[in-house]
Amino acid sequence: MVENLGTTTRWVLVVVVVMIKAITGEEIEIGEGVYLEDGKAIMYENSIPIVYEMQWGDKEDNLKMDKPIKWSACYRNSTCIVGKTLSEYKQAVDTQINNLEPKMWEEQRSKRFNIIGWLLKQCCGVASQDDFETLYRGEDRVEEHLEEMRKILHADHRGITNLVTNQKSLTEDFNGILNNTKHEVTNIMMEQVEFSEKEDIMMANLLSIYKQLNKVTLKIKKNLAASSCQNKKIPSTMINPITLRGDLKRIEERANKEEWQLAIPVEELGKYYGIPTAACVITKERLVVRIKIPLQRRGNQIKYYDAHKIPIADYNSTCEKNIPSSRILIDSSKQKYAWIMDDKFCKPETNQLCKSPRNLRWKKFKAINRETPTICQKDTTMKITHLGEDQFTITHPEKLKVQCGEERARPASIAEEVHGYIKIRIPCECKIQNEDQEVIIQKQFPCDERWTKNVTIWHVIPEEWIKDEKEAMEIMKNSSMNYQDKLKNLLSENWNVRRKFPQHTEEAEEEKEEENDEISYTKIKTKLQEYHMEWTTFITLILMIIIFRQPLIILLSRIARIGEKKQSDGHHITQMQLPSE
Repeated sequence: MVENLGTTTRWVLVVVVVMIKAITGEEIEIGEGVYLEDGKAIMYENSIPIVYEMQWGDKEDNLKMDKPIKWSACYRNSTCIVGKTLSEYKQAVDTQINNLEPKMWEEQRSKRFNIIGWLLKQCCGVASQDDFETLYRGEDRVEEHLEEMRKILHADHRGITNLVTNQKSLTEDFNGILNNTKHEVTNIMMEQVEFSEKEDIMMANLLSIYKQLNKVTLKIKKNLAASSCQNKKIPSTMINPITLRGDLKRIEERANKEEWQLAIPVEELGKYYGIPTAACVITKERLVVRIKIPLQRRGNQIKYYDAHKIPIADYNSTCEKNIPSSRILIDSSKQKYAWIMDDKFCKPETNQLCKSPRNLRWKKFKAINRETPTICQKDTTMKITHLGEDQFTITHPEKLKVQCGEERARPASIAEEVHGYIKIRIPCECKIQNEDQEVIIQKQFPCDERWTKNVTIWHVIPEEWIKDEKEAMEIMKNSSMNYQDKLKNLLSENWNVRRKFPQHTEEAEEEKEEENDEISYTKIKTKLQEYHMEWTTFITLILMIIIFRQPLIILLSRIARIGEKKQSDGHHITQMQLPSE
């Protein structure tokens, strides 16, 4: 059995647990030496693209005065001075806004030279965040200009978003101009100037500020979109959830007709914005986004797991399952499994996605034991495996102590000799230490006070060692039996002393012949009984010979004399009868 799965299969089986005690005792589980951790991967078998294209360029709107101003003649005229100051203020604001424009190219001297990319940059202002590479295979319905871009744009055009250059000096200059503007505007308002002139100046200033705010908003949206594109995520500032939801529903309707479905349901729309499924082409005036929509066959219940080996204690050795890969797919609807040997398209730890390869070899669960032999080595040192969160396994456990919170350390009730392994749940407030006061499992911080402080211990027994699975379930449910009685009744009478696994192999060549002979408890008992009878009979005969040696000698001598006398008498009679002729 493999830990941490449901009872829908035989190999992937939620182990049956019977609580016996908490810190003072152990629970019993039936399991195997493999722990399957949910990889939280989004499984898909194919993908379909959505292409969005939008204009995002901003026009250069300069503030024009109704009357031409000769700045050289602007000497003591307050209105003229304010106009000049406002013009300088606008130029300073424009400088700051222009620096908000995302810089989508690296410096030319710091990247590999690409003549086609250089020409596109110099003549047309074209940059590509991603040349799509092989992300969208088998997609032939793409606009012609995007296909041309895909062919010529190279990966070294990856952009670097630069919000502001020379931020410190620009800010100082801008603040100085802003102060001058406040001063001049205040002065002109205090002077006797015609109201119409004041109104013209203030309206022009307000209109300029309004336009600049629009430019700031657009450039912030462009920066956010560029940042999302750089991480290959959907830019939410450009593609809003309402638009995406509508497109997903249309794709879902079309896919359902072909026996396919969305790998991520429309109800989980937020996931589309969090996974790297987007590729962007960015120019100064336009943004093109391609989104990969993952699909899977309808009805499939394929799930991804990370497989971790757990050491198993055996007689005087440590055993492990020899698994072909650390990535496994399980289809609970068909009772099958498949190992992922090539993870080129399945890297959930980086992008949360896992594409099911077309050449997977699916097998029935009953074949798993033949495919994962158990390999043992002469080693009885304690081994600790972290299963995640607050669960650990301990193989060949030593004498351990548990200390929770401010309480005193107390011994953990673990059997002196454990066949299989111990699974222990240690709350974040507790730590485990050995007899030398060495901490082997640390406390965790922060720790929620609501978490339980109970330390729970399981004794995990491989399924191959038990008598009968159905009988084992009944034994573990029997609350009247204690731990030792349950353990005694669970273990099969025919489980092997030296090797308990059918696929057990040993590296030492001299032990191979010895391991070929299965020695069970039943056989040992029978052999001992035979040896006992033989030796008892032999020793009894020896003792009888020693004790009755003299009487036996006398008895034997008398028997010999009687025999000789009879023989001599018969000979004498024969001699006396011969002369009668």
